Amino acid sequence: MPLTKNVSQLLEKQTKQSGNHTRELKGVLNAIRKINDQFGHGTQEDSYELLNTLLGGLFDEINNADISRMEEGGGSLIDVRNIFKGMFIVVYVYDSCNDVEVDFEEFTTLSIPIVDQSDDCTAITHHGLKTVTLASPSNGVEHGLAALTQIEEFEEQQLPCRICDSKYAEGTGKTYKRILVFQPPPVLVIHIDRYEMNGSSNLTKNSKPMSYSRRLDVSQFCSIANTTMSKQDYLYELYAVVVHTGAISGGHYYAFVNTTRKHNVERWEHLIRKSNGDIDTLKREAEIILQEKRNEMKRERTEEIPEVKPNWYYVSDQTVTPVSEEDVLSHKDAYILFYEVQ
Repeated sequence: MPLTKNVSQLLEKQTKQSGNHTRELKGVLNAIRKINDQFGHGTQEDSYELLNTLLGGLFDEINNADISRMEEGGGSLIDVRNIFKGMFIVVYVYDSCNDVEVDFEEFTTLSIPIVDQSDDCTAITHHGLKTVTLASPSNGVEHGLAALTQIEEFEEQQLPCRICDSKYAEGTGKTYKRILVFQPPPVLVIHIDRYEMNGSSNLTKNSKPMSYSRRLDVSQFCSIANTTMSKQDYLYELYAVVVHTGAISGGHYYAFVNTTRKHNVERWEHLIRKSNGDIDTLKREAEIILQEKRNEMKRERTEEIPEVKPNWYYVSDQTVTPVSEEDVLSHKDAYILFYEVQ
């Protein structure tokens, strides 16, 4: 488990002492290079691809490890998968037979488009696809999440019902599909997709500003089928931002980090416990709930989150300087946002 071991050594040294961590960082980079050899050659690469390679490499090593041996050594690294892992619910509703079918997909990051914030965005609530109504997104990230979770329509001949054996299985109506968040992860990583193809089929960077907030309520993009969640489980707070300046051919990455945000392992575990369950059982339960068009979510935790004034820092290579929260939240080149459940 070379990547897992090198990441552990880096985190352990950072926890115990400040100063130079070059050797540990090189160890992580060398392990990443063995997974994807495009990294580590002095060329400019994409930080989002690096993040996915890092997380994917950790997950693969842990999945393939001897779990019993890891547990003897403490076993804490096993849970790194659950810290970042969330679950989508994919809902299909069929016009002709009114059947509801669901499927589940895991995710570790949410990649959202940059959309025109002047566009109207009203949540469609029919056909059992209801989510908490998003009448007016308040910032660019909410607009992007609304675009990610919008309803798609297909002809039933193209996407027929897979659970119906009646004459309506290939009806003449519509099939409605919607992807919603079923189980959000303790640490929510949001990638702002700034790269797109232009008319000449070349990759270009979209440099439009993307507004975002310190606190994010993701209940607006979650399915009502998960009845174990409370209102508090959907509230997130920003603790880091990765920024990319420049064009696609060259630029610079730096970060903003909130050092007063203390990662709450108990909150992580609280949310992780709610994510456990047999997938087939979850499917059956979700289909029943959506078929009955239940419109209320359980609200089991209502305590207020204490307000703590954050200390933000600008981090660029060897430079670390204080920065105001206003500067962090108004930055036009944000690329990756890191939120933690409150």
